[in-house]
Amino acid sequence: MHSATQDPDSASNPSNSSLRNRLTELSFQIEELYSQIERLEAKRKSIATALDAIVYPILSLPVDITTEIFVHYFDDLLDASKLQVPVFNLDKACHAGPLRLSHVCKEWRSIAFEMPSLWNRVQASLFSKKDFRKLLECWLPRTGSHMLFLDLTDYEYRTTLLFPSLASYSSRWRAFRCSLNIPISFPIDTIQGRIPLLRELHVCSSSESFEGHAITAFSEAPELRKVQLYRLPPGLISLPWAQLTHLTLLGQSIAHGIEVLHQTPNLEELSLDLRHHSGEIAAAPTPVILHHVRKLSLPSEFRISKFLHYFTLPALRSFDIKQLSSPPQDGDVAAVLALFRLSHCVVESVVCGGRFEDMALSTLAMTDMASKVTLHANWFQSTLSKLFVRIATNPNFLPNLESLYLPDCETGIPFVEIADMLSARWYNRGNAPRLKTFHLIRKAGSVDHIPEASVVDKLRALMDDGVDIRIETTTKRKIPSVETNFRITSDKSRC
Repeated sequence: MHSATQDPDSASNPSNSSLRNRLTELSFQIEELYSQIERLEAKRKSIATALDAIVYPILSLPVDITTEIFVHYFDDLLDASKLQVPVFNLDKACHAGPLRLSHVCKEWRSIAFEMPSLWNRVQASLFSKKDFRKLLECWLPRTGSHMLFLDLTDYEYRTTLLFPSLASYSSRWRAFRCSLNIPISFPIDTIQGRIPLLRELHVCSSSESFEGHAITAFSEAPELRKVQLYRLPPGLISLPWAQLTHLTLLGQSIAHGIEVLHQTPNLEELSLDLRHHSGEIAAAPTPVILHHVRKLSLPSEFRISKFLHYFTLPALRSFDIKQLSSPPQDGDVAAVLALFRLSHCVVESVVCGGRFEDMALSTLAMTDMASKVTLHANWFQSTLSKLFVRIATNPNFLPNLESLYLPDCETGIPFVEIADMLSARWYNRGNAPRLKTFHLIRKAGSVDHIPEASVVDKLRALMDDGVDIRIETTTKRKIPSVETNFRITSDKSRC
């Protein structure tokens, strides 16, 4: 059966005249559409010409000012958590940083491409699906003659894929951080003698293997000063140890760590996480005296008493100890005290971290000459209050204290105790040092309490007298502000 209604164009036997009429009609429609497109194109061209004639204020700026703006924008995106010099994450390249700037307009594109400093700091991420090798082949030529800061640690075993693209630039490496499999499966030693500018080196081993050929690629590095080795035995890498000023050894055995420290007479900063490895049998290492070490960091949760007694540090001025999750064990406090006594050092700056205040308080009591104290104190508010009360009421506890900094406090803020402490350590001190600076940054998550007006007045009076007081909260909740100059706002509070 045929449908009751049919399209006239689909009739089974159209006449010749109807077909010609329909063809003519379609031709007219097409010509009209072409005419409309031409009119729209003319309007678009007119508008584009008018826009091109407009000089936007940002485009009228001198190139050097625009360049400075680019630098400030770029620095906000950098990841400073890895190297001391910030590194730009390639994973952000398509939606931030120099590529984004270069996509705004041809003027900005030209300026960005002529700024090697926008392209010379690079970090690759293991979790990205991007083809970083192709991206680097476009990216690195834009670095001009600038020194390169490269972080491939998070790329782990795929460093093999990027190394051929990076090796030809080794003469400009300034900082290089990578993770390697032991034994190494690609020719990293081809860069030996071709890293004249390398100053900072971080090498992580993806395993705790103690076997393999020694890495000699970095043995000729006249500028090398800072080295971090993570789970890589020092015996598996050849370095100019004697010229190093900063050294971090993480996850190595006690014997291997102390053995290499006998070759580093010029160290100024030392960070250690040494431990006994299972199955390791070795003679007791020879104690080492490091005459120039001014800063010692102990980031480990392991027994520091197992290795700390092997060191004498007569120039020690800064001490950083973190015990993040495990309580201190018998001998740890004694090991710290023995270090200070044997070294005859005067510690001026102390950094303590962890959830166990007994270790922190014992360390502070032993370093009674310290003038600057930083506490990564994940304590209860009551414990923090007791610390402030102790400082306020005991003049023999941290008598030289001038600066107290709590950068990541996770409790409520004990405003009353803070005000009392600052008053006690500011007024009527005679010739004794005053507590001049107090900074507290509280993380989100705890209940915020607004200080009473009398406490606020006390803090304001101290500020008027010259005390540098800054109390901030990173919470994103709205918190009512008090009717004074002391405020707690949604993201930052200052008093």
